[in-house]
Amino acid sequence: MPVDTLDTLDTLDARTTPATPAAHRPRPAATSSLLAATVVPSRGVLGRLAAVLSAHHVLALSYANAGEAVRARVEVQVPCEHAERVRAKLLRVVDVTDVTIVERGRPDQP
Repeated sequence: MPVDTLDTLDTLDARTTPATPAAHRPRPAATSSLLAATVVPSRGVLGRLAAVLSAHHVLALSYANAGEAVRARVEVQVPCEHAERVRAKLLRVVDVTDVTIVERGRPDQP
């Protein structure tokens, strides 16, 4: 006779689920890093940056170009564990001239 999987799952859930519901358990403190990149403003630079960053969890992105400036600034906030990888990928983008990790381990803002 086949075993009813729903009954089995209910039994397993009752044994393995902690007494405190997940919504009431404290989350571990997440941290993030802020990267600052200097770029040469050109046609398609934002598209190239978006393509590179699409593989990572980006928490915030800003782009500042002051009029006829020859340089623009891009700031990217990512989880700490991705900061070095994102930095390396940004450095490979054609119009990016420099990338620095400005701030490490800043608590995320909900």
